[in-house]
Amino acid sequence: MFWIRARDVCDLYLNPPPGAVVLSIDEKTAIAARSRKHPGRAVAPGRPALREFEHVRHGTVSIVAAPSISGPGRRSPNRSSGTTQ
Repeated sequence: MFWIRARDVCDLYLNPPPGAVVLSIDEKTAIAARSRKHPGRAVAPGRPALREFEHVRHGTVSIVAAPSISGPGRRSPNRSSGTTQ
C-alpha cells in the first residue's frame, strides 16, 4: 500500500496537471519556546563567550511548511489573511 501511494505522490510531483500548484506540506509540533534567563557575556581576548544554562519557558509553538514543488519561486504564508502570496 505504501509503495502505491508513494508512486502516486512522486508522479504528481514529476508530472503535475497543467496550471496546478503542487505543495508538499509538513509540520513540526510542540517545539519548546524558550529564552535565556540571563544575558550572555561577551567574548574576551583568548576566552570563549559565556552563556548561562538557565532558561525561561514560553510554552510551545508549531511550524507548518508548504514549499511549492511544481513552480519556480517560493510561496510564504500571509499572516494577516492566512492565504499564500
